[in-house]
Amino acid sequence: MVAFNIWARDELKEPPLGAAGLEHFTVVLPTQEDFAGVARRLEDAHVPSLQTDGALDLSDPEGNRLRMVLAKD
Repeated sequence: MVAFNIWARDELKEPPLGAAGLEHFTVVLPTQEDFAGVARRLEDAHVPSLQTDGALDLSDPEGNRLRMVLAKD
């Protein structure tokens, strides 16, 4: 299970300046077929994402940034 710490109050959309945290969470996909399958399912679900140089960047509904990458040999 993966969990992210989110800010509970409505007025805090981003962590305070200087707060510790992750820039993004990276998921490493083992094959090009897996990568293409994830990209296709995101597109089919109308989830906005940006594909660049072997990475697929997107945000979850809470605004946490995710990056999907292809495993290096």
